[in-house]
Amino acid sequence: MPHPLLAACRRTAAAWQNPDHPARVAAVGAALEAAPSLTPEVLLFALNQWMHALQEADLSAWLAPEPADARRVAVVRSDVLPPMQGWEEMLAVLLRGDVYVGAVPEAIRALQAAFLDELAREYPLLQHVFSPANEAVDAAFMGEGETAPGLAPKAQWVQPAAFSIAVLDGHEASGDLEALAEDALLYEGYGRRSVRLLWAPASLTPDAVLETFGLFRSVFPAGAGTAARLKMQQAWLEATNTPHGYGDDLGFLLSKGEPEPQPPGHWRWVSYEHPEDVATWYLRSQAHVAACFVRNPDVWGEWPTEPFGQAHRQPLGRAASVAWLGTR
Repeated sequence: MPHPLLAACRRTAAAWQNPDHPARVAAVGAALEAAPSLTPEVLLFALNQWMHALQEADLSAWLAPEPADARRVAVVRSDVLPPMQGWEEMLAVLLRGDVYVGAVPEAIRALQAAFLDELAREYPLLQHVFSPANEAVDAAFMGEGETAPGLAPKAQWVQPAAFSIAVLDGHEASGDLEALAEDALLYEGYGRRSVRLLWAPASLTPDAVLETFGLFRSVFPAGAGTAARLKMQQAWLEATNTPHGYGDDLGFLLSKGEPEPQPPGHWRWVSYEHPEDVATWYLRSQAHVAACFVRNPDVWGEWPTEPFGQAHRQPLGRAASVAWLGTR
C-alpha cells in the first residue's frame, strides 16, 4: 500500500492536470501577474508535464527509511524559468518528512503554495514555509550562482553551471526539427537542459531550423521583455557582419559562430566538418554540458545522447540533488 503522502501527491497531481481546476487557475493567474516573462502557453505545458510525471513516478525511494527529527531544508532559486525547476527537490524534502523552506520568486511561490496548500488538506502533517533566502535552515538546494550564508559546504547542494547542446546530421525531418525547437525555445534557454548550441554540418543551412523556430514561436510566444533584451544583440551582430537570423518581433535570435553559449533567447549555430570535431569539443567541455540531443542516438556512440524532444520531458526521480538529500 502506498505511503499516504505519496498517494496524496498523486491525487493532487491528478486534479492539477485539469487546466480548469480552480486552485490551479488561481495560481496560474497570480504567477502570470507576478512574472511577465512567463506566458500562459509555457505554464500550461510545464504544469501538465510535471503533474503527469508525478502520477507516473515511483517515488517510494524518496521516503525516509525511518522516523527522524525533521530538518529545515531550503530550495533557493531566483529565475522563474523553467517554472517547475526546484519542484522535484521540494517534493523530495516533503516525502522525507522534513520542512520545506521555499526561497523562490513570487511567481513560483504562487504556484508552489497553491499546490502545497491543496496537498496539505489531504495530508495535514505536511510542513512548509516560504521565506527569504536568509531564513535559518539545516540544508539547502541552490541554483547556479545562489548562496546560503552560514551553511557549511557539506550542507549545500549547488547546481553546477551547465547547458545543453543539439547535434544535427542533415537528415532531420520536420518532426525532428519541431522536437528540437521545443528543446531549445520552450524556456528561452533557461535551465541546464535547454539547448543553447546547435551543431550542424558545414554544408547545412539554417533555413529549415529558422522556419521551424518561427512556427514554434507562433504557438509558444516569447515572454515579455525578450525582444527588448535581444535588440542590442541583434544590432551588434549586424554591425559586425555576423551571420544571423531572427524571428518575427525578435522572438528568438540565431547566430553563426564559435561554440559559445549566448544569453537566453539567443542561440548559436556552430558548423562542423566532421563528427569527430564535435566529439573533440564535447570531451573538452563535457563538464559544462548537461545533455546532448540528436536525431538518432544510435549513430552517436562517443558520448551519452538523447533523442530530440526529451529536454523538458524527463521522468522524476533522476535528479542528482535528490540523491544527495538522502545522504544528509
